[in-house]
Amino acid sequence: MELPSPQASPSSSRSNTTGRSPQIGRSLKAKSMFIESSLNFQQVPPPHFPTTPPPRAQTLPNNLSAQAGGEPFSGTVSRAKILEGNKKVKKSWVTCYAKLSASNLVFYKDMKSAKTVPGSPFGKSDFMIPLQGCQVSKATKDVTNKRNVLVVSYLLHEYSVLLI
Repeated sequence: MELPSPQASPSSSRSNTTGRSPQIGRSLKAKSMFIESSLNFQQVPPPHFPTTPPPRAQTLPNNLSAQAGGEPFSGTVSRAKILEGNKKVKKSWVTCYAKLSASNLVFYKDMKSAKTVPGSPFGKSDFMIPLQGCQVSKATKDVTNKRNVLVVSYLLHEYSVLLI
């Protein structure tokens, strides 16, 4: 198809363009994409933002009991095992008593079994999670819909802990 020349009459160009305005040569249209050399652009340095160090994982201090005034952090929580050895486990929430002592999170059946006895510094515990090397994160919707749930992961096990 041949384009009409700019000198062609408007009536002849309308018949070829199906109701559009007269066509202008392609070279005239593309001229707007070129930057004229007469413009003087100055290079602006990028803004300088203060660099902050990346956030680090929070770790427990070695002398946690001294910082807590001798009182360990403890209370009633609900827990559920959600992963064991890369396999999902049927989740059942169990209310228990938990105590954070030194660098361990210790779970007990109740507050009575958490009392220390001579020869057993942690009392009669259900199980203990060593926090060294653990990851603690907030639970996502695919784990549970409950609020205030933390996921404690260590080795190949994951536990959900509901803070009551």
